[in-house]
Amino acid sequence: MKNRFTLTLNPVQGALALIVLFTLLQGFFNALSSEYVTPRELAHSTFLFQPTDLHGDLIKTVLAVPPMDKPHIENWSPIYQLEYDNNAYVSPDLSYGNALERLSEAASERSLTTGIPQDFVTNFHIPPATLLVYLLLKRLLLATSPEFLIWLFYTMAFVGLASTCWVTCRWRTGNDLLQGLLTFVVFLFSYPFLMILTRANIGALIGGLALTLFVFEICCGKRLLIACLLLVVAGTFHPNNLLLAPLLLSLSRRWFWPALIGVFALFTVGFALATNLDGWLYPGYSYHAFLTGLKLYRVFYLMGTTGDQFNNSAYGCLKTIIYLVFGGSIQYFFGVLGIAAKIFFASFTALILISTALFIKNRLRPVEFAFVVMACCTLATPVSAIYHLFSFAGILLVLVREVDARPFFRKDYIILGVLVFIFVPKNYFFIDQISWEVILNPVILMVSVGYLLLTSRPVEKLALSGSVAAPNSSSRPAAEVDFS
Repeated sequence: MKNRFTLTLNPVQGALALIVLFTLLQGFFNALSSEYVTPRELAHSTFLFQPTDLHGDLIKTVLAVPPMDKPHIENWSPIYQLEYDNNAYVSPDLSYGNALERLSEAASERSLTTGIPQDFVTNFHIPPATLLVYLLLKRLLLATSPEFLIWLFYTMAFVGLASTCWVTCRWRTGNDLLQGLLTFVVFLFSYPFLMILTRANIGALIGGLALTLFVFEICCGKRLLIACLLLVVAGTFHPNNLLLAPLLLSLSRRWFWPALIGVFALFTVGFALATNLDGWLYPGYSYHAFLTGLKLYRVFYLMGTTGDQFNNSAYGCLKTIIYLVFGGSIQYFFGVLGIAAKIFFASFTALILISTALFIKNRLRPVEFAFVVMACCTLATPVSAIYHLFSFAGILLVLVREVDARPFFRKDYIILGVLVFIFVPKNYFFIDQISWEVILNPVILMVSVGYLLLTSRPVEKLALSGSVAAPNSSSRPAAEVDFS
């Protein structure tokens, strides 16, 4: 008698499986390539981070903020002792904000041609809420060790991700526990979350989880107050996330304006409170220092050649293409790039407003509206690191819930395909230490946004045509693998 085992997957489960599969394939490729490259090239044969820069956003930043008391580094691992002695984030004469005049000079346009000394690096560009977390962690570090902070961060990440998957999957009917476990494993293997872990970025973790729950809430939960609070949290750690505020229309058109005012009021109060607490713990930090730090950040990351390896914005895509074509001559394009950054921000903000108008006219479904707005927010932000793409997990969780509850439309498949594409690593080719991924991700996001907006039509007509039946409403499964 012949044994037969059939595995049936619906479209979303197939997409989840592909995310894990392609991440494992990338890991296998990196394992092979590391055997055939020189030590100098080894750092750029992986899709994660080399050991000397692992958890850099946590350890290096915490070491760079006050109090500047010397910890007991003799009990630390050698790699963290090295980070303490050679931390590029530390600038002694700027640590307490007593040289803002020099900082302003470094942030001027003149610095684009004269260059900026490395000791001009500061932490003033960090949003107040994120900086407050780092200041508190510094006090914890002085009493413990870097390893303890890393274990604490990983515990927060795993508990937060597991809670997010449980909260969202409990809305489903049927085997919720199994579905929650599946989504947890998939998100854990997704490239954006792996980047959050390997960089240990606090802001990306909290903001990403908050936005994931926010998107799920506006599409499935329907609790306006909870959605507003989640958006405030996400905006506090990354202010550009407030561009997602139009999504509140999905919950209530009647209460949209009061909710919008409430969100910005809470954000303002939280921002001011965090700024004042930072100034108390970090002498010299203020709103003025924050704005000055942003000017310096603009010089380094927007107009300079730093921070391009993991940027997923439209501006980052253009800048990378110019750099790959013209090489060192990119300095002659800094003026044009500065204008391009403003044009991109204005254009994608306008597309958010256009998509809002289409949603009000019932030409976009909530999941399409959420995807378009989130994609435009990513493309509009000049520096959008790969770990910020984890917020798209909210869209995927919406599709997880809805795939068995309604017909699956053609545009759902398009959104699903884009999500798989941006959730898997694509770092197979590097040119001058820059992965082709920073071009591919923005391009696929721009194409998908353009398609969804240009093909928008009344939702009622979409329900009558252009749909593909979900597995529960058809005898034909979405995918079937026969192990005979």
